[in-house]
Amino acid sequence: MPFTKGSCWSICLRAMLFSRVKLPLHFLITIPFVLQVVGIVSVVGYFSYRSGEKSVEQLVDRLAIGLNENVNIHLTHYLSQAQEVNQSNVKAIELETINSFLKTISHANSVSIFIVERSGLLVASSQDSPTDVVVDGKAIRLKAIESKDPSIYQVTKVLLDRFGSLDQMAIEPKRNLKP
Repeated sequence: MPFTKGSCWSICLRAMLFSRVKLPLHFLITIPFVLQVVGIVSVVGYFSYRSGEKSVEQLVDRLAIGLNENVNIHLTHYLSQAQEVNQSNVKAIELETINSFLKTISHANSVSIFIVERSGLLVASSQDSPTDVVVDGKAIRLKAIESKDPSIYQVTKVLLDRFGSLDQMAIEPKRNLKP
């Protein structure tokens, strides 16, 4: 390595020549090498850390995207099947089938289950309370907040108090709300 002005060698050489403290020659020769090695190791370590951090972030992003796509695929498939069922069955029969299904689950697990659209209309319930009323020969679904069933009313009230409206709720896989 040449002795240029400002290089480690020239700084060490000047320090050795003009220093009042006499240091051994091998110490003055070793210092520039140690400083270079420490500097290179620090730079390599920093870039390795940053690269690893970016790799982890990219992996997390890919996993989140994959999970989101998987949920969307299953939800789309499920909803398309539900649309086929809706087209092939009469609405009242479907609701009664859903109610019976929810009652079976409810009795087996000792829980109350009900389904509410984001509009607030009651779709089905595991309870014996009606989900619709007949007005002028037409079945009109009840709003969950108007249900005579205390558990449906109280849970709907908690959701409305928490979110303002049901269409503002984020979809979460599990929700156990106790009034």
